Amino acid sequence: MPSTIGWLDTTHEQQRVARELVALFMESESRDELGIAQIRDVMSNWLFPGTSVLQARARYFVLVPWCYQVAEERKRRKPSLDLRSTARDVQRDMVEVMKRDHPDAGGLIGKQLGRRVKGLPSDLFWSGLETFSIYRSNVEVPRADPREEGEVTELATRATTQWDPNVPKRPPEFPHSVPHGLDMSEAEAEWLAERIRSGRERTYLAHLLTLDPRTVTAAAHPWDVPSTNHFLELDHARRFSHLMHGASLVYNRLLAQRYKAMPELTRLDGAALVDDYEEQIHAWARSTHADNGIAGWDLDGFKVEVSRRNPRISRRTWEFVTAWTTMVHERGPSAVAESAEAEDLITRREQRKGSKSRLSGNVRMLDSWGGASGNGLLTYRWGTIPTLIADINGGRGTQELADAHP
Repeated sequence: MPSTIGWLDTTHEQQRVARELVALFMESESRDELGIAQIRDVMSNWLFPGTSVLQARARYFVLVPWCYQVAEERKRRKPSLDLRSTARDVQRDMVEVMKRDHPDAGGLIGKQLGRRVKGLPSDLFWSGLETFSIYRSNVEVPRADPREEGEVTELATRATTQWDPNVPKRPPEFPHSVPHGLDMSEAEAEWLAERIRSGRERTYLAHLLTLDPRTVTAAAHPWDVPSTNHFLELDHARRFSHLMHGASLVYNRLLAQRYKAMPELTRLDGAALVDDYEEQIHAWARSTHADNGIAGWDLDGFKVEVSRRNPRISRRTWEFVTAWTTMVHERGPSAVAESAEAEDLITRREQRKGSKSRLSGNVRMLDSWGGASGNGLLTYRWGTIPTLIADINGGRGTQELADAHP
């Protein structure tokens, strides 16, 4: 029977977490084979608060509030309507219109299924809408004075609002038409940039908004963006990613060795995979230096910062991270990669999965291995961040400004 994930009466955040888990599971470099996802997620939130791997285009931060505004207007005309259900209906209308009018837009939600898509924009962007205070639950707003306005306005009848009052003006024909598709106007981009920076001016995400989007888009990893600014979280992220990359390569080499040793497994070329991971491990060892290794890294400070943001990370997880990084520091990356003690550490860590462990002698589980699992660098949502930055800074005219002043 195939595995499924069911959504009953879950919250937006629970749905987002479940869908992000599925998205990460589909990417081999993001599979959490060694149980470090909680640390990775802390670093992702520290670097890029309010984002997720599911947020393909920035204009949805504008489109979702518009959908709810339409739903609120419909509910005022017909109070018996359920606001959440109505908002989802409006989103489905918008998705269908976007599919019809802007089918070539990158990152388009519902590109294939249209209104039948399961993950609506609000499901994917809700965490960011709350983080950036675009959605504000029970926030008091001033009442309009009818004597000053000359008439009783809508604002006069409302004591609270759930949305930032400065959300850019909605086109009158929305959602039956979505002018410009997923391209942001200058007003929309300026507003969203302000919401992202507000209270988070010192985050790396806010810093990226000050740069030419071309330099961001050209970077393969978040730490490759040219900058004279120093960000502690970026240094921690780079070192943790590089050091854990070595552990993931050793893990995959162990799988290749086990696969090669089992003659009944013939789907993959085990010998070739062993050789390939040997080369990758040697390359990792050669690339380990002062900027991305353990030397000069305040590991204790890293643990304090991460634990403060998520105190639920287990003792065993920290023991594994500490043991691996200590081995790399004391023996050197080349020696530790060939160390039986290091291999035993990784084997014991992976075997926490019990019957689902591929290193426990379970032939069926090993046969399901595709040749690479969790073997890439941790990049902390970088797959989507450059596009979000380009959407916002492109709309703000940053690109044109950079062209005018090289």
